[in-house]
This record gives sequence, C-alpha cells and structure tokens, in this order.
Amino acid sequence: MLLIHVAFVASFVVAPVNPRPHEIPIAVVGPPPAVGDVQESVERRHPHAFSLRRFASPQGARDALARRYVYGAFLLDAEPPQLLVASAASPAIANLLRGALGRLGTRPVAVRDVHPLDRGDPRGLLINLVLLPLVVTAVLAPLFLRFLAPTVRGARHLLAVSAPTTALIALRGVAGVGLGFLVFLIVGNVASGAAGAPELLPGFWRTVGEFLPPGAAATALRNAAYFPAASVIQPLAVLGTFVVVGAAVELMLGPRQAGRALFAGGPAACEEVQR
Repeated sequence: MLLIHVAFVASFVVAPVNPRPHEIPIAVVGPPPAVGDVQESVERRHPHAFSLRRFASPQGARDALARRYVYGAFLLDAEPPQLLVASAASPAIANLLRGALGRLGTRPVAVRDVHPLDRGDPRGLLINLVLLPLVVTAVLAPLFLRFLAPTVRGARHLLAVSAPTTALIALRGVAGVGLGFLVFLIVGNVASGAAGAPELLPGFWRTVGEFLPPGAAATALRNAAYFPAASVIQPLAVLGTFVVVGAAVELMLGPRQAGRALFAGGPAACEEVQR
C-alpha cells in the first residue's frame, strides 16, 4: 500500500506539474514563402513545440481541425491573418496557441475559437472529473464482486477497466487490484491527457495514454461531445480490446480461482460452493 501511495502521488505530480508542448500539430494555409517564414520563426522561438502542416485551402484546414487531426489552423492568406483554435479539444493548448502565435512580428492576428467549450464547463474540467471516479470505481468493483459474489461469472460485469482488473485478480489474487490501480489509475488516468492534452505530457505518458482505457475513454467522450466529424473507431477499439481480453482471461480462470479460494475456507465453504 505504501508503494501504491508513493507511485500515485509521484505520477500525478511528476507528469503534469510542468506541462510542455511536444510537436503539437497545427494546420497552416498560405503562399510557400509565407509558410516557410512562419515555420522558421515558430521553430526558433518554440523549438519542437509545434508541427506545422501545410494545407492547400482554408476549408481543408477547418476540416482537419473538426476531425481533430490538428489543434489549430493558421490562415496566412486572410487579411488580417487568422488563427483558428478549438478550446473544446484542449483549453490549455488553445491558450498556448493564442500566446505563441497571436502575432506575426508587428502584425496582429485575428484569433477565433471555432470549437468552443460548453458554457456549463467553461474551463474544460468535466471530462477529467468524470473520468477519475469512473476509473476508481471500475478498479474496486471486481474486488467487491469477488468477496460478495465469488461465483458470479465475468460476463455479468464487462467494462474496459473492470474486466481486465477481474482477470488480474484471477491471476494474482487481491494483488490484482493493486496492479489495476497501477495500470489504469496511476499511469492510465494521468496519461489520458483529459486534464490538458497528451501533447503536453512527458514522453512515457504521452506514448501510452491513447492505448489505455482512460485515454481512449477521454478521447471518445470529447469527440462525441464536441467533434461529431472526428472518428471514435480507435478509442472504441482500445476499449473493446481490454473488454474482450480481460473477460476471456477471467472466464477461463475466474471460476476456478474463486472456487479454490472458497475451498481454502473449510467444509462450510465447500458446501456453499456445492449449493
């Protein structure tokens, strides 16, 4: 338990305490010389922070923003130049773009938020606040089921976190709950980027986040709420993989392991299993 507490605090403090942008994709539209000048200026002032991707038309850049391929769009051929941001994708990155790209030398840039947050969630905290208790309860639910209903088969509780945690309990006993907290809460919840964006996290968390259920759930929720044109195939595939693999392992090992645990309790437990 002490190690879990230390890892929990360290993960929540070390990863998000000093967020730095890493290759944030930005669409840019304009003549090649102007695009080259902007790219050179941005790289000089903010090394490796942004990845400018040239698009042929403003509509193509807007579509990429709507599909969440990019976090912003820089329209250099407009007068004055326009910077399109999407605070619904990440308020932190939208503010970062305003500060970093809000001017072109002495020329002002018109900033427009084309995908704003809901008025009821002006700081964009809701998805992260929903995700954290969901992960905690999903990890603890299999433990309660093991103690209160040890013979219930895995098909009764198939969730992307609960199913693999149930499988870990079947493999490692109560220690499986600790492993579930380690993978899905201590690492997964922080790596999800739900409080900011994956591109603001250090390398390890930035890499694994989208392949764990919390990150996949955060992406699916955000796309469903704000970006109907964005695909949810990948996050749903991640969630579905954890459900299927976790349920398969639990269904193969769960009843046998539960029976062994009860038999260890003596004749009364044996009679209970027979009933």
